[in-house]
Amino acid sequence: MIKNLSHSQSNDPACLCLGGGITATVDRNHGMVWLTAGKGFEVGLSLFDEIEGTYFEEALGLTSSGTVGFVELPCSEEQAKQLFLAAGWNPNRLEMY
Repeated sequence: MIKNLSHSQSNDPACLCLGGGITATVDRNHGMVWLTAGKGFEVGLSLFDEIEGTYFEEALGLTSSGTVGFVELPCSEEQAKQLFLAAGWNPNRLEMY
């Protein structure tokens, strides 16, 4: 579940622990969603890019119009929905299979 989900529209970071040790942090101060896995691995997605998501077989694929071409994250269907909600990405751009 996302920590601080009720504050996801504020500047307080909202964090979501996904599968495979990946953490997604919504950082509105810097306009980014940071994906981290252990020490030394970090990917940033802009909150201002058009993000499209495809959820299939316990993984969320994210396609970005700008910063990153494609990222696949292990997570549950509920976590995928929560990440889109917390980031403020258009939920109509999340396809569930």
